[in-house]
Amino acid sequence: MRLRGARPTPAAGSDYPELSVVDPTHYALGREIARGGMGRIWVARDRRLGREVALKEVLGASPAVLRRFEREARITARLQHPSIVSVYEAGAWPSGEPFYAMRLVSGQSLDEAIAAARGFDQRLALLPNLLAVADAMAYAHGQKVIHRDLKPRNVVVGEFGETVVIDWGLAKDLRDAGASSLDGAAPASVDPPSSSSAPGETTAGDVLGTPSYMPVEQAAGQAVDERVDVYAIGAMLYHVLAGEPPYREPTSAEVIAAVMTGPPPPIRERAPETPGELVAILERAMARERDGRYATARELADDLRRFQTGQLVGAHHYSLRQLLRRWIRRHRTALAAVAAALVVAAVVGVIALRRVLEADRVIEQQRGEAIANRKSAEELAQFMMDDLKPTIEGVGRLDLLETVARRLAAYYELRAAAGDDDEDRFELAQTNMTIARVHSLRGQVAEARASFVRAFAIASVLAARHPEAVKYAALGLQAWINVVNLDAERGLGSPIVDLQAIAASADQLIARQPGDAGALDVATACHQEVAALLANHGDPVAGLAEASRALAIATTLEAVRPHGQSDVVLCSAHTVRGDLLHDGHDDDAALVEYRAALALLERQKAGDGLNTKLLGELAGVHRSIADILISRHDLAGAASELQAGLAGADRLHAIDPSDRVRYFEVQQFHERMGMVLAARHEFAGALAQYRTCEAVLHELVAKEPNDLDYRRDLGLIDDKLGEMLVRLTRLPEALAVLQQALASRRELVAKQPDNGQWHRDLFYNSILIGVTYSQMPGHKQDALASVRDALATATDNAAQHPASIQYAQDLVQSHQAVGEALADLRDMPGARGEYQIGIALAEHAAAQPRSDPRWQHILADLRTGLAAIGSVQLR
Repeated sequence: MRLRGARPTPAAGSDYPELSVVDPTHYALGREIARGGMGRIWVARDRRLGREVALKEVLGASPAVLRRFEREARITARLQHPSIVSVYEAGAWPSGEPFYAMRLVSGQSLDEAIAAARGFDQRLALLPNLLAVADAMAYAHGQKVIHRDLKPRNVVVGEFGETVVIDWGLAKDLRDAGASSLDGAAPASVDPPSSSSAPGETTAGDVLGTPSYMPVEQAAGQAVDERVDVYAIGAMLYHVLAGEPPYREPTSAEVIAAVMTGPPPPIRERAPETPGELVAILERAMARERDGRYATARELADDLRRFQTGQLVGAHHYSLRQLLRRWIRRHRTALAAVAAALVVAAVVGVIALRRVLEADRVIEQQRGEAIANRKSAEELAQFMMDDLKPTIEGVGRLDLLETVARRLAAYYELRAAAGDDDEDRFELAQTNMTIARVHSLRGQVAEARASFVRAFAIASVLAARHPEAVKYAALGLQAWINVVNLDAERGLGSPIVDLQAIAASADQLIARQPGDAGALDVATACHQEVAALLANHGDPVAGLAEASRALAIATTLEAVRPHGQSDVVLCSAHTVRGDLLHDGHDDDAALVEYRAALALLERQKAGDGLNTKLLGELAGVHRSIADILISRHDLAGAASELQAGLAGADRLHAIDPSDRVRYFEVQQFHERMGMVLAARHEFAGALAQYRTCEAVLHELVAKEPNDLDYRRDLGLIDDKLGEMLVRLTRLPEALAVLQQALASRRELVAKQPDNGQWHRDLFYNSILIGVTYSQMPGHKQDALASVRDALATATDNAAQHPASIQYAQDLVQSHQAVGEALADLRDMPGARGEYQIGIALAEHAAAQPRSDPRWQHILADLRTGLAAIGSVQLR
């Protein structure tokens, strides 16, 4: 069909010049969340796939607006990057207006995050989000697309650490010669802003873009290229550091005049604590002459990444004193002695260790003695790293090697400084890897990262010196995988981009030396990490391809290494592929992968039943199989898998009771077993399993009182305990457990008032308490009070999340529950009033365009309840 007289303007590479007509009933519209000069955005539910989306519709019917809107949809859809909003569907309604549906990102805009930050340090913590924007724009520029309206409001900081660039309405395809005719800008005259326009926002007649974040050439209406986005990222960095935009004039016209007149105040005037490297990056990005800026967004991203990782920033000029201070900080080695070294020394029985330790304590005075003991120390190091380390690591006590590893690191630091033996440097890198892993086990992220970076730096230098020696490059890549993963856990960096680059490097190593076990090991691990990340970012097809690549490499590794050393790697590859197949609802294929992993693990377990890594993998595979069987209602099979996995999890906990992650896994097995037993109506058995979960979580909360997730998990288990006790008609016990959970949840909500899920936990808990009271003689008023508490919580939730169907239905359910409680108290007018409110809310929701079909069922239930109340009144 043709869009209201607008001539088709097919995008480069598109097969269809016009958008296809889409049935509007496919989408159930919720609330409007944004509106601009060209379109408005709704929260909508895609009924076909059962997911929430952001749906953008055009405003206005002029041919120019329609063409621009369609071009925006096509350009946005073409950009496939985790930090660029994904387009799910684009089309036209039967009436002719175009629309497109995209990923709905829950979170806040970057300008809201900046405003919410308390002080410079919290604003500086937003730097990773800005780096993600730079990475996204580097990708878009590679596709010859510029945004032209980058600003904090057009960047969403998601609830789970994701950063997404949105609103590509002013984007320009540099390959499209006709795009300029659609720009519609008239920079020669600027209309006065309307009263509804916020300072710095685009208004009618303005040049394209937002004045506070645009360079001189854009403000002047001249031709622009990729460097217009580089400037905008610099201006956003200015906003992050200063807490306010570069220009603060009250109107858009005045902002444009200020941009044309000169640069904003130096950042050091508004944020004196800004590091010199960031000042240099900002000034280069915001250079008034475009040739003075970074040539590409990639160069800007690289400098931001170097700043984050403590490397030298290209835009900054360092003095000799600064370079020396940085070198000293990066190479400082701690030499503290720990009792674990004595334990290892006693086990090893090597007298030479004592000599090295003594020499280390007075390293400056007795340097010659330490060097003289080189042979003995090297023999000890070889024993530790080749023989003792795998054994200790296998039983989960790598921490016993920490002191010795630190001593050896200091020793090899000395050796490397005293001579030119690259093998000494290689040993130094390996000992830093060991130290880093110990820190990781203890949750010391910053310390672990520093040691991994140290290992990477040493290995990289060695790889450059000896390109024929694959082991140096492989160790460097392994170290950097760990750095990327640690950053990703904190929402830093661009893990997919970084890991894909590492995987490509590992593949090159394999091509050079196909039989090198180290290269194969690194490549397998990296492709697995990329697979999981791609799947988590909404690209399961690419994720599965990466997982298959990892499995192929691991299979090659099995032929190179003895089975005992390669089984766990191959098992992990099968497991990752199984996870992705399971996420894609191909459970039959997933079970094949899980069973293959299980067979490998059982084979290795026969020869090494105490290896903690092996036991952990084994427990995880049993749990994955059990989850599939539970979904298929194969409760007997699921119980068998859970029992087998629980045996391994219990053993892991017995080996190292201090490992809280392993202990939490024990709790998860008991929780799943409780679910299986409850489904089989074995409520007493389920109760016993939930009691065990409760005890585990109480211990974890006691050990980690600041971990609010453990406290939330405890509340969820208490809910399940309460339900089982109600089913067993042990109502006073059920009430005590549920009230305990209620008190804990109120504390959690007080700590994080904006956490919507915790508010919903509070609502559900109050409902459960009301149901419990309603079954206890003499407690009808208590039941009413509890469901009224639930109603108050549901009302707040619905007000905070007006687009959420779930919160709206919670509100209706609460009115119904209050109505039932009033009916139990023979207050029929009050009960009728609550039912009528619920019906009115449900009718309003059901009358919305493309409403959720569940509202009709809810309405039927409410009307039945209201009729029952009426019949009671008549009697």
